[in-house]
Amino acid sequence: MLMKILTFLTLLLSVLCFTGCSSEPEPFNVEDLKVLGTSSFSKAAWAEAEREERGAMLYDLLNTHNLIGQPVEVVNELLGEQTSYYIHDSFPAYQVGPTNVHSVHGIGYIMAFITDPQTGRIVKYDVVPKLTKKAVSLSSL
Repeated sequence: MLMKILTFLTLLLSVLCFTGCSSEPEPFNVEDLKVLGTSSFSKAAWAEAEREERGAMLYDLLNTHNLIGQPVEVVNELLGEQTSYYIHDSFPAYQVGPTNVHSVHGIGYIMAFITDPQTGRIVKYDVVPKLTKKAVSLSSL
């Protein structure tokens, strides 16, 4: 009887592990940024902008600047000092968009540039929490 229970638990843990390990999060889609706006990006405008205006510039920023593969210093030079924290100090992160959402990272959205720890180059982007038209549209009420 004990062997049957151990076998069952082993199988259950295996299934749970493989199911959890195989489900990748959805990849970041730059098109999703349109819900924050589509204002033109410039380094000067970003430096003067508040978080909502910065959110509106993200779509243009990522469509006009190919940051994947670039050294992290390029992001720092373009966007200035980080305004937020995302998982690790080496991932530049910025508060953007409306403040009507909450996540483990605080109030509002965070745009993060994920770097490869070996090379210091940007490997992907992330916005948390996940952008939705409903969440963003609530900010205009």
